[in-house]
Amino acid sequence: MDIEPQLQLALGLRLVVAALLGGVLGLERERRGHAAGVGTFAMVTMGACAFSIISDLVFRGPDNTRIASGVVEGIGFLGAGIILRGRAGVHGLTTAATLWASAAVGMLVGFGLYFLALILTVVAFVVLVIRAVDPVARVILPTHADWLVGGGGGIRTHGGLPHTRFPSVPIRPLSHPSWGHGPVGSVRPVR
Repeated sequence: MDIEPQLQLALGLRLVVAALLGGVLGLERERRGHAAGVGTFAMVTMGACAFSIISDLVFRGPDNTRIASGVVEGIGFLGAGIILRGRAGVHGLTTAATLWASAAVGMLVGFGLYFLALILTVVAFVVLVIRAVDPVARVILPTHADWLVGGGGGIRTHGGLPHTRFPSVPIRPLSHPSWGHGPVGSVRPVR
């Protein structure tokens, strides 16, 4: 299959754009101390872009999404490797989800949908940054804690969204005989 040099250059530019957009998402993750950073995200977006280009060039017609669907599955395996489960809970879900979104960015660029790729990158970046902003986190996190372990009763609204409030309940940690933990008392959210 012969491809003109001008087309190869245009397709190479897609790889560069994909790597830059993925690097933006990776920069945020790296800045927050996560192992998957600029390099990982740039490689994922660039690889997804390359596979999208290949599927578009080789499989013209209705069958050109076969390779692209393989990219989605492969990114699922990468994401599963990032997620860690420990005593303190599950870690890496946001990074894995961001990696999955960055693969979508690469595929959009690979199929020539630059504007959609830019929109996805900006929205994903804004979501990541808003999660990290302390005043926003203070508003969001107590709401969830109050909903799960709230005091009082009935239904209340916060920001127009209904939240069920349950009476205080005794909370017991997951326990194992070797840990030596007993029951924890009744928990009420800090107001």
